[in-house]
Amino acid sequence: MNFTYLNELFKQYADTVGGITKFSKKIENDFISFVARNYYICNEYKKYLQYLGIDIFNSQVLEINKGKYDSISCDSGNIMVISNYGETLGLKNYTFSLLTDEVKEEVYPLYFDENKNIYIVDSSIILTHNPYDYLSIRNWFKLYNVGKYDISIGMYGDITDKNKDFKINILKNIYSDMNDDCSFDYDTDEGKYFCSLNSRRKVKKKILTL
Repeated sequence: MNFTYLNELFKQYADTVGGITKFSKKIENDFISFVARNYYICNEYKKYLQYLGIDIFNSQVLEINKGKYDSISCDSGNIMVISNYGETLGLKNYTFSLLTDEVKEEVYPLYFDENKNIYIVDSSIILTHNPYDYLSIRNWFKLYNVGKYDISIGMYGDITDKNKDFKINILKNIYSDMNDDCSFDYDTDEGKYFCSLNSRRKVKKKILTL
Protein backbone atom coordinates (compact mmCIF):
# COMPACT_ATOMS: atom_id res chain seq x y z
CA MET A 1 0.00 0.00 0.00
CA ASN A 2 1.14 3.55 -0.76
CA PHE A 3 2.19 5.02 2.61
CA THR A 4 1.84 8.59 1.35
CA TYR A 5 -1.78 7.83 0.56
CA LEU A 6 -2.34 6.33 4.00
CA ASN A 7 -0.78 9.44 5.53
CA GLU A 8 -3.28 11.62 3.65
CA LEU A 9 -6.11 9.54 5.11
CA PHE A 10 -4.57 9.74 8.57
CA LYS A 11 -4.41 13.53 8.38
CA GLN A 12 -8.09 13.55 7.45
CA TYR A 13 -8.83 11.32 10.42
CA ALA A 14 -6.89 13.65 12.73
CA ASP A 15 -8.90 16.63 11.48
CA THR A 16 -12.20 14.90 12.23
CA VAL A 17 -11.23 14.38 15.87
CA GLY A 18 -9.72 17.82 16.35
CA GLY A 19 -6.06 16.84 16.14
CA ILE A 20 -3.81 14.16 17.61
CA THR A 21 -0.94 14.90 20.00
CA LYS A 22 0.20 11.36 20.79
CA PHE A 23 -0.02 8.10 18.85
CA SER A 24 -1.36 5.03 20.64
CA LYS A 25 -2.86 1.63 19.94
CA LYS A 26 -6.30 3.14 20.42
CA ILE A 27 -5.54 5.81 17.83
CA GLU A 28 -4.40 3.09 15.43
CA ASN A 29 -7.64 1.17 15.91
CA ASP A 30 -9.72 4.32 15.61
CA PHE A 31 -7.95 5.20 12.36
CA ILE A 32 -8.75 1.79 10.89
CA SER A 33 -12.38 2.29 11.90
CA PHE A 34 -12.31 5.75 10.31
CA VAL A 35 -11.05 4.38 6.98
CA ALA A 36 -13.79 1.74 6.95
CA ARG A 37 -16.45 4.26 7.92
CA ASN A 38 -15.20 6.78 5.38
CA TYR A 39 -15.30 4.13 2.64
CA TYR A 40 -18.94 3.44 3.50
CA ILE A 41 -19.92 7.12 3.55
CA CYS A 42 -18.06 7.66 0.27
CA ASN A 43 -20.31 5.09 -1.37
CA GLU A 44 -23.33 6.80 0.18
CA TYR A 45 -22.08 10.09 -1.29
CA LYS A 46 -22.05 8.47 -4.73
CA LYS A 47 -25.76 7.72 -4.23
CA TYR A 48 -26.27 11.30 -3.07
CA LEU A 49 -24.79 12.59 -6.32
CA GLN A 50 -27.28 10.48 -8.24
CA TYR A 51 -30.05 11.84 -6.02
CA LEU A 52 -28.94 15.35 -7.00
CA GLY A 53 -29.08 14.41 -10.67
CA ILE A 54 -25.35 14.07 -11.29
CA ASP A 55 -25.31 11.17 -13.74
CA ILE A 56 -21.92 9.68 -12.93
CA PHE A 57 -22.76 6.42 -14.68
CA ASN A 58 -23.56 7.95 -18.07
CA SER A 59 -21.39 11.05 -18.14
CA GLN A 60 -17.76 11.53 -18.97
CA VAL A 61 -16.50 12.12 -15.44
CA LEU A 62 -12.97 12.81 -14.23
CA GLU A 63 -12.35 12.07 -10.54
CA ILE A 64 -9.39 13.93 -9.10
CA ASN A 65 -6.84 12.63 -6.58
CA LYS A 66 -8.60 9.81 -4.78
CA GLY A 67 -7.48 6.26 -3.96
CA LYS A 68 -8.57 2.77 -3.05
CA TYR A 69 -10.46 3.66 0.11
CA ASP A 70 -12.17 6.87 -1.00
CA SER A 71 -12.83 6.71 -4.74
CA ILE A 72 -16.33 6.57 -6.22
CA SER A 73 -14.98 5.07 -9.45
CA CYS A 74 -15.74 1.45 -8.49
CA ASP A 75 -18.65 0.09 -10.55
CA SER A 76 -18.74 3.38 -12.46
CA GLY A 77 -17.10 2.51 -15.75
CA ASN A 78 -17.22 6.00 -17.24
CA ILE A 79 -15.26 7.60 -14.42
CA MET A 80 -11.60 8.24 -15.21
CA VAL A 81 -9.36 8.64 -12.16
CA ILE A 82 -6.51 11.15 -12.26
CA SER A 83 -4.66 10.71 -8.99
CA ASN A 84 -1.25 10.64 -7.40
CA TYR A 85 -2.52 7.43 -5.81
CA GLY A 86 -3.91 5.71 -8.89
CA GLU A 87 -1.70 2.70 -8.20
CA THR A 88 -3.86 1.88 -5.17
CA LEU A 89 -6.69 1.32 -7.66
CA GLY A 90 -4.54 -0.65 -10.09
CA LEU A 91 -4.11 2.41 -12.33
CA LYS A 92 -1.26 4.65 -13.39
CA ASN A 93 -0.38 7.61 -11.20
CA TYR A 94 -1.13 11.02 -12.66
CA THR A 95 -0.91 14.53 -11.25
CA PHE A 96 -3.71 17.01 -11.94
CA SER A 97 -2.87 20.66 -12.49
CA LEU A 98 -4.52 23.90 -13.55
CA LEU A 99 -2.62 26.03 -16.07
CA THR A 100 -3.60 29.68 -15.78
CA ASP A 101 -3.51 32.11 -18.71
CA GLU A 102 -3.33 35.47 -16.95
CA VAL A 103 -3.87 37.43 -20.18
CA LYS A 104 -7.06 35.63 -21.23
CA GLU A 105 -8.04 35.02 -17.61
CA GLU A 106 -8.67 31.37 -18.38
CA VAL A 107 -7.58 28.11 -16.78
CA TYR A 108 -6.78 24.86 -18.53
CA PRO A 109 -6.98 21.53 -16.69
CA LEU A 110 -4.04 19.25 -17.46
CA TYR A 111 -2.56 16.10 -16.03
CA PHE A 112 0.84 14.51 -16.38
CA ASP A 113 2.40 11.15 -15.64
CA GLU A 114 5.59 10.24 -13.81
CA ASN A 115 7.59 10.81 -17.02
CA LYS A 116 6.23 14.38 -17.26
CA ASN A 117 4.14 13.61 -20.35
CA ILE A 118 1.32 16.15 -20.43
CA TYR A 119 -2.29 15.36 -21.32
CA ILE A 120 -5.27 17.65 -21.89
CA VAL A 121 -8.47 16.95 -19.97
CA ASP A 122 -11.35 15.79 -22.17
CA SER A 123 -14.26 15.27 -19.78
CA SER A 124 -17.61 16.91 -19.18
CA ILE A 125 -17.52 16.82 -15.37
CA ILE A 126 -14.43 17.30 -13.20
CA LEU A 127 -15.15 15.89 -9.77
CA THR A 128 -13.59 15.47 -6.36
CA HIS A 129 -14.73 15.06 -2.76
CA ASN A 130 -13.14 15.40 0.67
CA PRO A 131 -9.89 16.64 -0.92
CA TYR A 132 -6.63 16.11 0.95
CA ASP A 133 -5.52 19.66 0.18
CA TYR A 134 -8.26 22.27 0.37
CA LEU A 135 -6.16 24.86 -1.46
CA SER A 136 -6.07 22.57 -4.49
CA ILE A 137 -9.78 23.21 -5.16
CA ARG A 138 -9.93 26.91 -4.32
CA ASN A 139 -9.70 27.97 -7.99
CA TRP A 140 -11.98 25.30 -9.41
CA PHE A 141 -14.72 27.91 -9.84
CA LYS A 142 -12.63 29.27 -12.73
CA LEU A 143 -13.02 25.96 -14.56
CA TYR A 144 -16.75 26.50 -14.61
CA ASN A 145 -16.78 30.24 -15.17
CA VAL A 146 -14.78 29.98 -18.42
CA GLY A 147 -17.66 27.92 -19.83
CA LYS A 148 -15.92 24.69 -20.82
CA TYR A 149 -16.37 22.31 -17.89
CA ASP A 150 -18.81 21.36 -15.19
CA ILE A 151 -17.44 20.77 -11.72
CA SER A 152 -18.60 18.72 -8.75
CA ILE A 153 -17.03 19.13 -5.31
CA GLY A 154 -18.29 17.28 -2.26
CA MET A 155 -17.74 17.16 1.48
CA TYR A 156 -19.13 14.44 3.72
CA GLY A 157 -18.59 12.64 7.00
CA ASP A 158 -20.18 12.16 10.41
CA ILE A 159 -22.15 15.10 11.76
CA THR A 160 -20.01 14.95 14.92
CA ASP A 161 -16.76 15.56 12.99
CA LYS A 162 -14.82 18.50 14.42
CA ASN A 163 -14.03 19.88 10.95
CA LYS A 164 -17.55 19.65 9.48
CA ASP A 165 -18.30 23.39 9.50
CA PHE A 166 -14.83 24.23 8.19
CA LYS A 167 -15.28 21.93 5.19
CA ILE A 168 -18.74 23.23 4.40
CA ASN A 169 -17.52 26.84 4.54
CA ILE A 170 -14.85 26.01 1.97
CA LEU A 171 -17.58 24.96 -0.46
CA LYS A 172 -19.63 28.05 0.36
CA ASN A 173 -16.67 30.27 -0.50
CA ILE A 174 -16.18 28.56 -3.86
CA TYR A 175 -19.91 28.75 -4.53
CA SER A 176 -19.88 32.51 -3.92
CA ASP A 177 -17.35 32.93 -6.76
CA MET A 178 -19.31 30.93 -9.33
CA ASN A 179 -21.64 32.17 -12.05
CA ASP A 180 -25.25 31.06 -12.43
CA ASP A 181 -26.50 27.52 -13.13
CA CYS A 182 -24.92 25.90 -10.10
CA SER A 183 -26.29 24.37 -6.92
CA PHE A 184 -25.18 24.06 -3.32
CA ASP A 185 -26.84 21.21 -1.43
CA TYR A 186 -26.60 19.98 2.15
CA ASP A 187 -28.39 17.03 3.73
CA THR A 188 -28.03 14.70 6.69
CA ASP A 189 -28.98 11.06 7.05
CA GLU A 190 -28.59 8.78 10.08
CA GLY A 191 -25.70 10.68 11.61
CA LYS A 192 -23.97 11.44 8.30
CA TYR A 193 -23.79 14.73 6.43
CA PHE A 194 -23.45 15.32 2.71
CA CYS A 195 -22.60 18.66 1.12
CA SER A 196 -22.16 19.05 -2.61
CA LEU A 197 -21.42 21.93 -4.98
CA ASN A 198 -22.32 21.24 -8.61
CA SER A 199 -22.41 23.34 -11.73
CA ARG A 200 -25.41 22.64 -13.93
CA ARG A 201 -24.50 23.79 -17.43
CA LYS A 202 -24.27 20.29 -18.96
CA VAL A 203 -25.85 18.21 -16.20
CA LYS A 204 -29.34 16.90 -16.91
CA LYS A 205 -31.50 16.74 -13.81
CA LYS A 206 -32.64 13.24 -12.91
CA ILE A 207 -33.85 12.71 -9.38
CA LEU A 208 -33.26 9.31 -7.83
CA THR A 209 -33.83 8.09 -4.30
CA LEU A 210 -31.21 7.20 -1.72
